[in-house]
Amino acid sequence: ALSYGDDVLPGARSYGEVPFGGSEPKSHAETPWDTTTPVTIPDTGFNIAGYIDRLDISGDGKRALVRDYKTGRPPRGDIRLNGGRELQRCLYAFAVKALLGDDVAISASLLYPREPVDLQLDDPEAVLAEITGYLRAARASFASGAALPGPDTGGDYDDLAFALPANASATYCKRKMPAATERLGELAQIWEAE
Repeated sequence: ALSYGDDVLPGARSYGEVPFGGSEPKSHAETPWDTTTPVTIPDTGFNIAGYIDRLDISGDGKRALVRDYKTGRPPRGDIRLNGGRELQRCLYAFAVKALLGDDVAISASLLYPREPVDLQLDDPEAVLAEITGYLRAARASFASGAALPGPDTGGDYDDLAFALPANASATYCKRKMPAATERLGELAQIWEAE
């Protein structure tokens, strides 16, 4: 998994669990940037923070490979956002670009080590522009008071499912979804994004 299908980046340095946007380092290992530097997505009002699973930077600093490791089954076809579920890989690529500079060529991938399958993000710049549009819509939606349920509401990983009626995913959520989708407007389009 550590070297699967990698393009050889001349003189590359590799980093793991790389903090960004103010996240605390998990070790005393060297990091490629000041981890306290905020990462703001322009024109959205959102700051992001987190940990990048793996980052390789070429010796000349002109190329970077961002890798997000996945333990589940890979999707059947190529994906970019997968209804918002793969937003993480895209945001990692954005963070690297913001912290290393616009002149760095970024490639981002999801690696499923068990299969092994490496899904490269075809056009990170276009995906980042698409995400920016969704985030602007999210900010406008939240600012207008529309913090509404999405397609995973009531599911196994919904931390707020306790506030819903019993067995909400069977009937309640299905009944409410059309109204929520209408109210969310353009933001709901991310659920359909491949």
